[in-house]
Amino acid sequence: MSETANTPRDEALQGAERVVAFMTSDSAPWRWRIILLNGQILKESVNNFPGVVDALADGQRHAGR
Repeated sequence: MSETANTPRDEALQGAERVVAFMTSDSAPWRWRIILLNGQILKESVNNFPGVVDALADGQRHAGR
C-alpha cells in the first residue's frame, strides 16, 4: 500500500529536475548542470563542450534520460 501512495510523489520528483547548459563568458566552452526546480545543483559537468547541443545531450545522458 505504501508503494502505491508514494507513486504520485515519485513521479512529481522525476519532473522536478532540469538539465541546463551554460557558459561563464563569451569565450568559455559550454557545460551542463542538473538542477532541481528550487535551484539546488545535483550534478555539474567536468568536461567542456563546443556547443550547447553537445552539452545538453551529455547532461541528459547523465540525468538518465
